[in-house]
Amino acid sequence: MSFAPAAFARSNGGAVRLIMDTSALIRYLIRPGAALRTIVEELWLGDQIQIVTCPELLAELEGEPPAGAAQVPGVISQDHPMTDLLAAVITLEAQAAGELDPFQGRAMHALFLDLTGRAERGLATALHESDALKPFTSSNLIGLRTPEGAQRAAIQPGALFRWRVTTFEPGLTRVWRDHILPGLPQTVTVGEVAFAVRGWTADAGADGWAGVSSYAELTRQHTLTPRPPGPWINLRFASPTTFRSGGNHVPLPIPNLMLGHWLEKWNAFAPLALHPDVRSFAEEQVVVNRYDLRTEPVSLGPATIIGFVGQCSLTVKHDDPYWRRIPHLLAAFSFWGGTGHKTTQGLGQTRVGR
Repeated sequence: MSFAPAAFARSNGGAVRLIMDTSALIRYLIRPGAALRTIVEELWLGDQIQIVTCPELLAELEGEPPAGAAQVPGVISQDHPMTDLLAAVITLEAQAAGELDPFQGRAMHALFLDLTGRAERGLATALHESDALKPFTSSNLIGLRTPEGAQRAAIQPGALFRWRVTTFEPGLTRVWRDHILPGLPQTVTVGEVAFAVRGWTADAGADGWAGVSSYAELTRQHTLTPRPPGPWINLRFASPTTFRSGGNHVPLPIPNLMLGHWLEKWNAFAPLALHPDVRSFAEEQVVVNRYDLRTEPVSLGPATIIGFVGQCSLTVKHDDPYWRRIPHLLAAFSFWGGTGHKTTQGLGQTRVGR
């Protein structure tokens, strides 16, 4: 397959917007707007098309439409928040002795929905009942340790634990940022153990697993740099990670499964969509070059799932400036979106770096 410079696209009521990375087309010595308009209008869509460049789109995402730009109602809300992506780490202190199963992903998922429901019940119900992709992740209760030979983790009074939540849909992010986190209850219960809420942070400087950003900012950082990034992407998987493929669990860092998962979430929630050929590109042009991984079983109710944890490095073989950037963009997004199956129940906690 030939991977030509691609476009972002998003449909809205029959209209399609193509957002071109004009820098990637300069080498063809064409006017990308006019050339693409001719191809698309004549061959595919008639006159139902608008074309803007990435810088123009980013200005619009920030609420600053370029002068003279046509506005398409409903495509991008003008009150689009600049904090679309939230990763918060909450510190919990055990209030009494007790025991817990070593993986509390389902309990923490239930706590996430409970806190969301206290702030906005209809939103929590929709998240719980929907079969669509979920716009959040929730970690295990971080810090649980099971002694060798034991089945459960012993909890001592005063022991500190962490719980990481991420949101990557603007409405849900707004609820957590403005209402839930500032108004966290004094205590929460996990299993039969009570924990005091000692604080939280969304500051990357305070905790490496916390941080805020936006789709516009990620796009700017990873697609509008003067030079494309290097070919290597280093990833750390902090909790067991697996994929569902063909009805089976696949506990392997297969590039097209990773990038395909990130792409699916990005296109479901970002205000601009990435080209679907990212999947084919990953299969043909992205490879694993080194890894330090181990498998780890996780009990989720009656099911036991095997996932991988550790570090993995990918190489992007293709040197096209556009296609070199997109895997880096999606890998950065995985910090909020997670990787693979059951990310709302503690699996697939991911970030770029060692």
